[in-house]
Amino acid sequence: MGAIAALLWARSKGLYHFFHPDKKSEDIKLDVNKLVEDLTQLAGEKRDLTAQLENKEQEIAQLREAVEALEDRQSEPGVADAIAHLEEGDTSPAIQIFEHDAEGAAANKEAATAWRHLGAIVYLNDTKKSLEAYEKAVGLDPENPDGWNRLGLLKKRIGDLDAAENSYRNVLRLGEEAKDKGAIAAATGNLGIIYQTRGELNQAKDYQLKALAMDEELGRKENMAASYDNLGIVFGMRGSRTEPRSI
Repeated sequence: MGAIAALLWARSKGLYHFFHPDKKSEDIKLDVNKLVEDLTQLAGEKRDLTAQLENKEQEIAQLREAVEALEDRQSEPGVADAIAHLEEGDTSPAIQIFEHDAEGAAANKEAATAWRHLGAIVYLNDTKKSLEAYEKAVGLDPENPDGWNRLGLLKKRIGDLDAAENSYRNVLRLGEEAKDKGAIAAATGNLGIIYQTRGELNQAKDYQLKALAMDEELGRKENMAASYDNLGIVFGMRGSRTEPRSI
């Protein structure tokens, strides 16, 4: 089922909140949480479980930021209409707005923000365009870890593991410089997945255990679940019956 068809089905079942685009922009009350949840869920149907687990938190954060950026601009021409189309599963008007923002931005960081927003929106349906957007974002703002993290995910998705590793190591470096334990844990777990994909299982285990310990310290249960899941895959690939929790 395509994204638009699925959202329309949800609407017919009374599972999705819509507003009327003919209302004045100041009267519109957008349920950002619901919109992000539904868009993410639909996109998740197209990806494997491991990818969903390892990056779900970052994906939701990036998508939420993009949707909220639109919500804050509802009085601008075309923005309310773009939000209405988003609620129906049509990302095209939102993409056009962010493309215009990126191309017209006077400062690098402003343009990078617009490219990240664009990358988050098109990530739902267009890997190539999302990849191009995040490449532009990190080129304009190389000190932003979110751009590098998403670029790493996309590079891994297309099989460019060396580029994905480079992206995650940039996240790790920036996290260490900022003493951001969440970024360090995310980068460490993602690097573990790179080693796992390459078949370098001892390194994969070590990185996943480090990520697990950091996420446990931070109380991030969903990330801990992802690390356990990935450790289980590593032990399965090694032919070991040892339970990850006993390590």
